Amino acid sequence: MKTSKVFLLITMIIFILYLIIKADFRISYKNKMEQGIKNNYAITLGYLPDFYSKTDYYEFYKMIDLLSPLNNGGLFLPQTNKISLKTKQLGDTREKQIENFINIINYANKNNVFVWISATTADNLDDEYLFYTLARNKGYQNIGLTLATYHSDVSIRVDSILKQNGHIRLVKGYYYGDLSNNWQEVSKLFEENAEKLAKTGNYHCIATQDFDILSSLVDKNLNLNNIEFGFFESAKNYVNYQIQERHLLDSLLYKSLYIPFGQVFPYVEDNILLLDIPKIISRKLNQIRYDYFV
Repeated sequence: MKTSKVFLLITMIIFILYLIIKADFRISYKNKMEQGIKNNYAITLGYLPDFYSKTDYYEFYKMIDLLSPLNNGGLFLPQTNKISLKTKQLGDTREKQIENFINIINYANKNNVFVWISATTADNLDDEYLFYTLARNKGYQNIGLTLATYHSDVSIRVDSILKQNGHIRLVKGYYYGDLSNNWQEVSKLFEENAEKLAKTGNYHCIATQDFDILSSLVDKNLNLNNIEFGFFESAKNYVNYQIQERHLLDSLLYKSLYIPFGQVFPYVEDNILLLDIPKIISRKLNQIRYDYFV
């Protein structure tokens, strides 16, 4: 028990040090957006919250106002700029979360902005699905659901959304799921379900920096023309290197960068026990050499 606590403390310290080294406080999210758009990436803005905050939901209106002018001109859906929200950050009660959620979706719809419901912790899975269903039942089409493959029931949920002709953003997961200790199975489920998304011919987002999987999807000659490929802005150098090295530029037609709108440090502090820190650090360490040495 003592060993595991020491390991957690060490990983937390490493992670915080990485953030300090990596963070360029001179570059605002607006500059990151401009750089991403200049390099043919769409933008997904996500707010880093205090869960159950009474006021954080106001930030989504600011994000929508920021993105709306950029979405004019008849862009194809994979090319548009989007926001990403977590249902638990929309209020201090479930009733308030639902009320704020519908209001945000409505405002985003009027301003031509698509909204992703983010995947968070396992205890929130049913609410995420419920919120998505509520919006769809009210006729909103500017909504998609994020599904994480570290949940063993992900394939059932994917199939359910596809039957509704809905939009899915597929991720491996950033928090914890019942498969978090079996990353091989997580990756297997990711590739299987990513293939399903491509075969629908509809718009979906495949969000991963696992380029073995992305290369495999390309090698299968799937129709990827309606797929958006999502990446973290903080890993853009790694992403650009892999795309060039693997000759994927012509295959991954529509790419987006996820950019945090909120503050990183308060978010990590509030969610340190919810996030899969060792896995996050492993990914970051794999990418860090591309930031400084490539």
